[in-house]
Amino acid sequence: MKSNNSSIFNSRRRLWRVALSLVGLALLFAANTLAEIAFDPLDPNVEHARALSARLDRLPQDNHVLFIGDSRTHQGMDPRVFTAELRALGRDGVRAYNLGRPGMQTPFFFYSLQSYLATATQTPDAIIVNVSYYLLSERDWLERIYFRGFTPSVAQARDSVDAGLLTPFGAAKWYLCPRLALCRYRATLQNVVLPAAADPGDAFVTALWRHRLLEATNYAGETRGYHPRGEGFIGEGTRSEGRIFATGRAEPIFLDYFTRFLDLAERHGIQVLYYEFPWPPAHDTQEDHDRIAHYREILRKAAGASTVFTPISYDYTWEHTLFSDPLHLNNQGANRLSRLAARWWMAVEDGEG
Repeated sequence: MKSNNSSIFNSRRRLWRVALSLVGLALLFAANTLAEIAFDPLDPNVEHARALSARLDRLPQDNHVLFIGDSRTHQGMDPRVFTAELRALGRDGVRAYNLGRPGMQTPFFFYSLQSYLATATQTPDAIIVNVSYYLLSERDWLERIYFRGFTPSVAQARDSVDAGLLTPFGAAKWYLCPRLALCRYRATLQNVVLPAAADPGDAFVTALWRHRLLEATNYAGETRGYHPRGEGFIGEGTRSEGRIFATGRAEPIFLDYFTRFLDLAERHGIQVLYYEFPWPPAHDTQEDHDRIAHYREILRKAAGASTVFTPISYDYTWEHTLFSDPLHLNNQGANRLSRLAARWWMAVEDGEG
């Protein structure tokens, strides 16, 4: 009799465990769904990375030219001006898209291009790329944006281990986190929601507005990925300072990914035009020019014998009225750079580059 009672008790206990597990899973699923609904419109950082991976279907897929780089590209290369300049020069029908995003470091030059090529209906003829040398080290931007928001394939997660970018645990976390809203938006809760709740004001409205603006520019909208900075400009003597301007900060892993990015482009027959981003007049010093030359040489060596790599030479010191801050162009500056880029591309297409 005791044996029967014990068996019934154990069966009931197992049923309770199963029931509690199912309830726990249901609650977890509900919490994850609520986090997706509540936080998705509030985090532009995640949106930047999702636009390059899980939301590639929202991008135009038939481009002849891509712009790749960090925020200086994202806010400095206007595909509309680029194609208008080409039309004025007699080259009609060219389509371009700005694939640059804030803080993009060379690993995501590679993974973003890889993901884009996997879905594109047309292989681009050329990529015009800026490499901000101060992003050739450290991982703050990778952690803040790309490992949270960029949704990798299994092959990409595995590749990050083989390449030495992540440990197996780190790669597993990268694979899972962008797919789980509770993980993806943990920083959103800490950095956006809680501060806004503590001091409401217009914080939520501002966050929603910023996100809507990014959606309007990141996808297949009028600006084709370009994010305008407005018409304001800096003072004549304004310059950037700080540790980002030190030499000797290029980490081998970032240079390896730059080489892999070029190899990927070469396998698909894509020309890569590499240019130094413009600098305001306060950076027109011998020390700054030497530093820029130092990193250009490092990247040239990383390019090795690439047959598609074309470094562009031009006068990159521009007047202060073209900059919204020392690192980014305003709308007028972006127009000038985009027109120049059209002429660079045309020269390479015509075999003159």
